[in-house]
Amino acid sequence: MKATRVLVDGYFNDERDDFDRLFDLAQTVRTTAGDLWFDFTGCQFLAQNAIAIIGALWVMVQEKGKQVYYSFENMNPRVRSHL
Repeated sequence: MKATRVLVDGYFNDERDDFDRLFDLAQTVRTTAGDLWFDFTGCQFLAQNAIAIIGALWVMVQEKGKQVYYSFENMNPRVRSHL
């Protein structure tokens, strides 16, 4: 797999800093030319708002004809259950 790694790390909840991080993530996704790999290895929690935004970003990438990859192997069980 040759794709740009997009790190989704930490704790995404409803705080201002969390929204800033989501906007930064969206900017990274919008400006990356090729396929993307969303890496949730360091992510501890995703609130529903973060999941909605990340889901919309995945759709946006796919609509541009790019591939989206993600792995469940190293994903925190709490994050996986919310996704």
